[in-house]
Amino acid sequence: MRAMQGRPNPRGPEPVGRQIEPAGRQIDPAWCQATSATVGGGDPPGVRAGETPMSAVEGRGPKRAGRGSAQDQGTQAAAGATVVYLAAPNLGERYYGRFVPRFADELARLYVRLGEALQPDDRMVVLAPYARLARLARLVPPTHLREWTMADVWVRDVAPVRTPLGWVKSRYRPSYCPTAQAEYIDERCRRWYRRLGLRPRRLDLVLDGGNVVSDGRSQVVITEQVVRDNPRWSRDSIRRLIIDKMGFWQVCLLPVEPGDPTGHADGAVLWLSPTQLAVSRLTGLHGREVRRRLREAFPKVELIEVPYEPEGTGATGIYVNALTTRRTLYVPTYGRRSDDEALRVLEEHSPRGVVPVEMGPIGAMGGSLRCLTWEMPGPPPHTGVGTRGTTERVDEEPQADSPSMPGTTGHP
Repeated sequence: MRAMQGRPNPRGPEPVGRQIEPAGRQIDPAWCQATSATVGGGDPPGVRAGETPMSAVEGRGPKRAGRGSAQDQGTQAAAGATVVYLAAPNLGERYYGRFVPRFADELARLYVRLGEALQPDDRMVVLAPYARLARLARLVPPTHLREWTMADVWVRDVAPVRTPLGWVKSRYRPSYCPTAQAEYIDERCRRWYRRLGLRPRRLDLVLDGGNVVSDGRSQVVITEQVVRDNPRWSRDSIRRLIIDKMGFWQVCLLPVEPGDPTGHADGAVLWLSPTQLAVSRLTGLHGREVRRRLREAFPKVELIEVPYEPEGTGATGIYVNALTTRRTLYVPTYGRRSDDEALRVLEEHSPRGVVPVEMGPIGAMGGSLRCLTWEMPGPPPHTGVGTRGTTERVDEEPQADSPSMPGTTGHP
């Protein structure tokens, strides 16, 4: 949906000295005025001399649910906790062109805010390139950092999807991303989840994780982008594959919002429970058609309207792009009047505790909280990425053997 409209198309590794402009998705021009942070030496942005970085970041912590200190989160996570993964950008890959430094520092601030907002049942792990670990460790507790170079920060789109039949991995070959780039992104993610011990079922469909919004049981919402991305399959064949291979037997295919190149469903809907579905307050013919199809597909589900006030081409003002864990719903907020209404509506209907997470200007890059995160129930396994609470290197094989984008000399 429109939540992804402004996200730039990630590029493969580029020579460090070369400045490029983002291609594909367009960045909201307001991003240039949204932040003036830069990457470099000195104290982390927003931290005064003598202050503890974790306490120096504004807008931290939930307003509606108790929490432990972010410094203690690494030790509080008990068996059965949900681990929330994020990926820090590799500054050697200029896939966001001249916006990389600002984006990287804003993400670092977001890691702090999310880490402090996390409830005791949840744990955060930030996957970061080796060159970024030292700087991130000044803001984020080392227990939250793992060395791993992901090819893109929008982890949700390329990671496996949890279904009633277990983990499923579809093909990451979206129409908005050139094939060579998509293969590179997919390969880096594949190596990562194998380190976690995941062996997901393969699904022969082009389907982004951001376009799969399920209730965790039998109901799922996907947009018709899946039809566009799989021209060799008929609509009925696609529906049958989703039912047979993913285990969702109630499937709703929504129309793609006009002007949205990614066509993801997580900008339109959010399951609060199997009987309650939060829906962005879409207007016009498109909004009416979305609600009609949802009522037709899920006649016993209550549709709950949530504010929808996107800003420019970005995801600012979109609230259904939230992160759901076992007991908590982490809702993105944007410092706008509509924040209070969105939180109030979701608090009234969600069976989980609602915790706001201030996104800052990140939405201008075209994605929000759900896009940037991927959750996995249970503590990290004792092999591979995310094992010891340290920042040691855990590459699957020598860095020189890591895949590179065509036309480059290696993966930094």
